[in-house]
Amino acid sequence: MFVLITKIKQGSVRLLIAKKGMSHRDFAKSIGISHSYLSQLVNGKRKPSPSTAGKIALGLNVDLSEIFLYKVVTKDNHREVKERSVEVR
Repeated sequence: MFVLITKIKQGSVRLLIAKKGMSHRDFAKSIGISHSYLSQLVNGKRKPSPSTAGKIALGLNVDLSEIFLYKVVTKDNHREVKERSVEVR
């Protein structure tokens, strides 16, 4: 089983970064990613890896489900994709 991040919830990350009183550049640096990569994620140009999504959620002190839409992919007898909400704390 693995998690596939499908997209960022529009506006959620921008708003949460602003509430922290940080610039996008400072926030990106604080979680160990480049400003340009964060910008691409926030603008929907790229999809984050589960690791990067976790860094963003941890840096904003929120659950993944609050800022990302994602799928949990499981493999039984055939490939099956299920939408789920997963609590990550």
